[in-house]
Amino acid sequence: MSKTENAQPLLNQADIDKLFETRIVPKLHGLEQERQTVLKEKNRRWRNGGIGAATIAAVVLILCQTNGLPIWIPILVAVGAGLIVWIWADLATSDYQDHLRKAFMDAICKALGGLYYAHLTFDDPREAMAEFELQPYRDVHLIPSYHSAKLEDLLMGRYRDCDFTLVEATLTTKSTNGRGGSSTVTVFDGMLFQLQVPQPIRGKVLIARDYGKWINKLRDWWRDGVRVDIPHPEFEKRFAVYASSEALGLQIVTPAFVENFLALRKVFGTDKIRAAFIGSQFYVAAQRKSDFLEGFSASTPAADLKPLFEQIAHEVQLVHRIIDQLHQG
Repeated sequence: MSKTENAQPLLNQADIDKLFETRIVPKLHGLEQERQTVLKEKNRRWRNGGIGAATIAAVVLILCQTNGLPIWIPILVAVGAGLIVWIWADLATSDYQDHLRKAFMDAICKALGGLYYAHLTFDDPREAMAEFELQPYRDVHLIPSYHSAKLEDLLMGRYRDCDFTLVEATLTTKSTNGRGGSSTVTVFDGMLFQLQVPQPIRGKVLIARDYGKWINKLRDWWRDGVRVDIPHPEFEKRFAVYASSEALGLQIVTPAFVENFLALRKVFGTDKIRAAFIGSQFYVAAQRKSDFLEGFSASTPAADLKPLFEQIAHEVQLVHRIIDQLHQG
């Protein structure tokens, strides 16, 4: 990728301080009033729900003792009722968290310019794919097979003449055992990133994790193209490159790109990165241990929100740092 001259300046600490003072501070009083209201409602739900759950558990206990039923039945009922009460009480703060998230993201997106944000709650893969297309990631094995997709925190925009999309994704599948039981297994939990490249390529280039000589040989049979040797020991130790042709692989995965791609590990905060060039698009799938754009909680007083605002402002600029890194060299 070549450098462009119209890179928008990112937000430094002084910019974030000014943004918080001008866009968030005037809203703190209203946010604190709303927070106090939802906390009272949450406590009310805990109190009333707790009484109801205890009553139900007590009735079940008496019935079990009367009929000689196992003691684990009322214990199970108590645990289930307690879980329902916990979920019900926690939902009392969801609207406040959404309002806080919107206030922060509206301010940050407007300051950065050319940036759209949506907090998605899609659990159905068909609905999720209508907002963010997952199939290209499957076509080149950046993500595994899955039964259900949950997408959150969608960022879309344009930076340095490149259209981009970033979303947090959790993909799950169902696993069955020999006794007919089933369980849900998370097969991917991280970030999916899509970037339009200036010049489309003819063919495909895949950058996958290197699993070692013998395991790679077992995996080669289902990957399109040929394995391309990259003359960079550290890169070759961590990643394996596959391309429609060796010439295309070496054309795309240049020494400068290799250094920048290795640096992406620090940007994403993980070594579990896969990427692919397909036509005019560059796709990245990165598994992360920490969630993206989290921390919106009613437990934090409005007067203490600035550290969270700074955290969110830096996290939002993750996509910009990725693009900047790819433009280096």
